[in-house]
Amino acid sequence: MNTADQNYSYMAFSTFTKMNAYRSIWINNTAIKIEMDKLESNLSQLESVSKEPVISTINVTQDKVKAKAEAISAILKVTGPASVYALDIDNTTLHDKLNVSKGILNKMQDSVLPQRLIRLNNIISHIAHDLLEYGLTTEDINNANSKIKAYVSIVDDPKKLIAERSSKNKTLSVLIEELRDIFYRLDKLMRVYVDTDFYIEYRKSRKITDYSAKVENYQE
Repeated sequence: MNTADQNYSYMAFSTFTKMNAYRSIWINNTAIKIEMDKLESNLSQLESVSKEPVISTINVTQDKVKAKAEAISAILKVTGPASVYALDIDNTTLHDKLNVSKGILNKMQDSVLPQRLIRLNNIISHIAHDLLEYGLTTEDINNANSKIKAYVSIVDDPKKLIAERSSKNKTLSVLIEELRDIFYRLDKLMRVYVDTDFYIEYRKSRKITDYSAKVENYQE
């Protein structure tokens, strides 16, 4: 929630409290009661959404960077000996597919690298038995497989969290817009109480305080 919306929500809670202090005056005013019921519902939702934990992609992004490095390291450990195996069986096509470097893989975007690693892993799995004669172990091959799976599973997490955060921000925005509509209607309805203490107190509570600049102003 941005500062302006936060200031507006503070005003809304303050005005709701003030209105309830004068409930005996407006309780028989059907139109105002309808707006107050809407206000109570809106503030309840706003409070609930605001209390949700802040959604951050920082930790997930750090995990992804680590998983990427581990996946690349694990696959390079097996593609090196595997490329020599390809030369030994005179399969240049296989060699070219396996001939990758750390620099090349690191430069690949997350939208491309997962599929490249999966293809390399699939090739390795088909010649795994033959690679045992080239200093590799079953553990090395299985490790490459698990590291690649870990990277692939986490690569989309930041995108999912960004979408979730965007959805939450949209919800807050909708609630604030609903508040503005409610107060637009309340301001009009409250004119029947002009020149009363009730109206004066209402207008005071409708004052919006800019907590970042410490400047007070009215906002219709």
